[in-house]
Amino acid sequence: MRIIKIMLNKEKHQLIMGRILKDVYTDVSIAPLLGFKGGTCAYFFYGLPRFSVDLDFDLFSPDEIKQTLLFDTIRKIL
Repeated sequence: MRIIKIMLNKEKHQLIMGRILKDVYTDVSIAPLLGFKGGTCAYFFYGLPRFSVDLDFDLFSPDEIKQTLLFDTIRKIL
């Protein structure tokens, strides 16, 4: 059996994550509901030398209707 090694294209991945963040935070209906945090946040905004592959958010609203709106909108963005 042959193992195929797939390398992550770091620049392309960064671009995609940046586009997702832009789409999330330019949508006025969901932007106030989310706080961007974690390794990718530190990488983008503070120059953390460790590359992270995911986007982490805190959800600020316990309102189920807003959460449903948020999840539906995120699905459309992705």
